[in-house]
Amino acid sequence: MADAEPEAPVAEETAPAEPAAEEAPAAEEAPAAEEAPAAEEAPAVEAPPAEEAPPVAEEAPPAAEDASPAAEEAVEAPVAEEPAASEAPPAEAEPAATGEPVATEGAQEGDRSCMLCFVIMPEGYAHEMMAQVDSSVLDIKHQIQKDLDIAPEHVTLKLTGQTMMDDQSLEQAGVEAGGKCTIELRIDVLKADALPPGAGLPPVLKVVVSHGPGNEPASYLVQIDNEADGKSKPFLGGFNSISTGGEYHHASTNTVLPPNPELMKAPKNHREAQTAIQRRSEGQSTRESGTQMLREDLSLQHHEDVVIIGGPYFDSEQLNTLRLERAIRLQAVLRGWFARKARKKLKGEALDAERHRLEYERAMQKEADLKRQQEIERRMHPRSKHDFEVLYRELEAWRLQETQKINEDPDLSVPERKVALAQVLNKEVKLLQTIDRLKLSAAEENKSDTIEQTLSGLADSKKWGMSDGSLKEVDTPFTLRARELLELYHGLSAANGSMTVDERLDVLLHVKWTVKEFDCRLTRDLVDLIDREADMINRGRPETSLEGLRRRTQSLFLHFIETPEFNPEAAKLEKVPRDFNARPYVKPIMNDFVQAR
Repeated sequence: MADAEPEAPVAEETAPAEPAAEEAPAAEEAPAAEEAPAAEEAPAVEAPPAEEAPPVAEEAPPAAEDASPAAEEAVEAPVAEEPAASEAPPAEAEPAATGEPVATEGAQEGDRSCMLCFVIMPEGYAHEMMAQVDSSVLDIKHQIQKDLDIAPEHVTLKLTGQTMMDDQSLEQAGVEAGGKCTIELRIDVLKADALPPGAGLPPVLKVVVSHGPGNEPASYLVQIDNEADGKSKPFLGGFNSISTGGEYHHASTNTVLPPNPELMKAPKNHREAQTAIQRRSEGQSTRESGTQMLREDLSLQHHEDVVIIGGPYFDSEQLNTLRLERAIRLQAVLRGWFARKARKKLKGEALDAERHRLEYERAMQKEADLKRQQEIERRMHPRSKHDFEVLYRELEAWRLQETQKINEDPDLSVPERKVALAQVLNKEVKLLQTIDRLKLSAAEENKSDTIEQTLSGLADSKKWGMSDGSLKEVDTPFTLRARELLELYHGLSAANGSMTVDERLDVLLHVKWTVKEFDCRLTRDLVDLIDREADMINRGRPETSLEGLRRRTQSLFLHFIETPEFNPEAAKLEKVPRDFNARPYVKPIMNDFVQAR
C-alpha cells in the first residue's frame, strides 16, 4: 500500500478544485490518497508557510474523509472539472442570438423592412434574416458574417441570376419592402494559387502553449521566414544527379544530431587497480547549467520559475489511518472485481448452455424433418426390400381398417356392404399392381447401381500400407486395364441422344478392337453385334429401333469385363476359379488345323 505515496504532489494541485468536485465526490479521492509524502516533506521547508496554507490545511481532512469511495471512481476525477469549462461556448454564441432582436425592431418600425431568405449553394441550406430595403449589400454581407462567420469578401449574392453589387441598396437590387425575397448565396473559397508570393504567413506568429491545470498559458513569438523558398540550402554533403540535375543532401550533414545516450552513461569497468598512465583533459559539455541567487547588481529572468510551498503537516497517525481506510477500500474494490468476474463467468456458462440447447433442438428438428422426408421418399420411390415390406404392411393395415369400418357401419345393407367391400378389393388390387411396377423399376435401378459399383471397385487403385503407417495408392497394369474397360462400358451405356453418330461409331470401333484380342464365341458375337449396329447407323435407322441391339451389346460386353481371362481384376469376384471346359462361351477357339489334329 505504500507504493502509491510518491505521487503526493498532485494533491496540492487538485485541492483548489474542490467546489467543482462537489458534484462528483469521487473526483478528489486519488489526490487525497497521496498527500502523505507531501506532508512529511513539510518540516524540511525553512521559510514559513504562505498565507494560503491554512485554507489548504482545512481542506485536507475532508479529502481524507472522502477516501472511502471506490478506487474506480477516482479515475473519473478530472471529468468533474470539465462542466466549468464547458459553460464558455454559450457566451460566444450571444452575438448570433442578439442579431434577431435588431432585425425584429427594424421590422416593427414600418413598411421599409423585408424578410431575406438566403439559400447557400450548392449545399442548399437556408438562412433567414430581417433587413431594411435601404440597407446596402455590403451591410447585409457584414450581417451574414456575424450570423454565419463568413468573410464578406468570400460571399457572392445573386437575385434572379443577377449579381448584387456591394454599393447597391436592396431596393436598387430589386428587393421589395414588406415581402419575403429569396437570394442565392455562394461562398468563394480562396485558392492557393491566388495568394501573392511571400504572403502565406505573417512574419511573426504568436503561439499560446498551455502548461497544464493550475498554470497560466505562456505566449511565445515565432519568427516565420516567408522567403525560405527563394533561398538556396547550403550543400553539406550528398550527390548531384547528372540525369535530372537535382541535388540530394545527406540528412546527417543537414540536421543537428542529439548527443549519443550511450556515450553519456557511466563507465561499467575501470582500471584503478592497475598501473596506468592517466592524463587529465578538460572539455566543453553539451549543456551549460548553473544556479544563481538573487543579488542587487544582477537581473534575472523569473518567468519560468516555480514556487513550491509546503502543505500542512501530516503526522504518522493520520498516515496510518489513511492507509487503513485505503486498504479496506482496495479490498472492497478487489472483492467486487472478483464477484463481477465470477458473475461474468456464470453468465457466459449460462449463455453457452442456452446456445447449445438451441443448437441441439435445431439439430433434432432438422434430423426429424430429414427422417420424415426420407420416409416419404421411401414410400414414393422404394428401392430396397425393406421399403417394399413397409408398403405391404401399410397396405394390409389399410385394408383391415377399411373392412372393419364397412362391417361396423349399421346403416349399410348386405348388398351395399358387398359393393363397398368389392370397391376396397379393387383399390387393393390397383395398389398391388403399382407396387409391382415400382418393384420392376427399383430392380432395374438397383441392377444398374450394383453393376456400376462393382466395376468401379475393380478399377480402384490398390492401397498399400507403408512402413510409417500411411496408405499409398498404387495403379497396377490390372487396375489400368479394368479402368479402360469401365470407360468403354460407360460409352456403350450412354443414353440415346447424348452422343453424335461419329462419337458412337468411335466407341464401337474401340470396343471392337478391344474384344478382337481374344478369339472365342463371346467375342465373335460381340463383333457381329457391333458390325450390325454400325451398318444400321450408316443406313440412317432411328435410335429407337436400335435399343434392343444396344442392350444385347452392353450385356455381352459386361460379360466380357467380368471374365478373369479378359479382365484379370475380375478374378476377385469369383469365389472358386472355374475351368474353360465349364465355360464354353469364353473358351478360346483353336484354328481348323489344330482342331483336325
